[in-house]
Amino acid sequence: MKKVVAVFLALVTLAAAGGYAVKDHAAMTDMPAPIALSGAAPALSARRAILYSPEDGAILYAKNAGEKAGMASTTKIMTGYLCAQALLSDRERVVKVPAEAVGIEGSSAYLSAGEELRLLDLLYALMLQSANDAATAIAILLAGSEEAFVEEMNRTAASLALFDTHFTNPHGLADSEHYTTAYDLARLMAAAMENELFATVVGTKSYLSKTSDATRSFVNHNRLLSSCEGVYGGKTGFTKATGRCLVSCAKRDGVDLVAVTLDASDDWNDHAALFAYGFAGYRRVEFFKADTFEYALPVVGGLASEVVCRNAGAASLLTADPLVYADDALAKGIISYEAELPAFVYAPVTAGETVGRIVVRYGDKELASVSLTALSSVEAQARPLTFWERIRSFFTGKTD
Repeated sequence: MKKVVAVFLALVTLAAAGGYAVKDHAAMTDMPAPIALSGAAPALSARRAILYSPEDGAILYAKNAGEKAGMASTTKIMTGYLCAQALLSDRERVVKVPAEAVGIEGSSAYLSAGEELRLLDLLYALMLQSANDAATAIAILLAGSEEAFVEEMNRTAASLALFDTHFTNPHGLADSEHYTTAYDLARLMAAAMENELFATVVGTKSYLSKTSDATRSFVNHNRLLSSCEGVYGGKTGFTKATGRCLVSCAKRDGVDLVAVTLDASDDWNDHAALFAYGFAGYRRVEFFKADTFEYALPVVGGLASEVVCRNAGAASLLTADPLVYADDALAKGIISYEAELPAFVYAPVTAGETVGRIVVRYGDKELASVSLTALSSVEAQARPLTFWERIRSFFTGKTD
């Protein structure tokens, strides 16, 4: 696989030589077709966009979502993710700013060489202030050099199956070999948000960093945190070469969505429109809660004649089908529940053991299933010794 990835990246490098935007080649990871939602899809200013469901991998909207292009400071999602992963073992880690990180062009936290501060403060500077000097400092501090850190960025991208993404720096300053797709960027954001620290940082509106050398206030550039219902994180980006880039996450009524726009003149409104479209047409249906169903299952060869079992968890589904999420779907027989249980089980039975399942069906199609588990243990009955076991017991004193 490493050899395949290396060849692919070499081909992309050649394709990129003629200009900034890279022509789209066949993606190594197939992108699913968008799901048809009710309502008209929004008209966006973005040249490339996607609305993605991280829970089930569904695409609810796509516009040139597999086309490779620059990503500007949304690059820092990967840099911040790797930093947050490194902080899992020690959130209070104190570092010294390397001289090579001082004076990097673009957005800055105005770091000083040799200044001591927490790595956590650099992460906030990176994700809220979009500080390029913080990005460079993190790269050098974590990997020893910017080049080594970029190698780790690309290794991580490959491990996440982001095969249409390639990094050449940790901050996102324009480079013809530095690119991604809206689809890859959405999946990267989904992976990064699984890190609790990263999710906390990108959802923070402002942060105060105090050191012996300076006090700095970082304000999150993502205005959607205040202006769009349910938005709880994201990252902005802009260079003249890439145009405005934006990644945002929102959650409403148990549905989590990630929106990405690349080269969008009106990105704030693009994202608001994408979320309005997605949340209107993509719903979470909760069919039943935990402990809704209970059955007595006969036990053969046990000290008890039966064992009680219940559904271990709730059953729910993300769907765009209005028939499935209709309030009267169950009453009309559109949705049905079926218990799949054996006629009996043999002892011994262990508490928590799966003995069957409850299946949710939409006609003949299975939508969801939940295990039925035993509420208690049932020991097996002691059986009479066989002839040979009695002989062995006579000579050895052992029955097993």
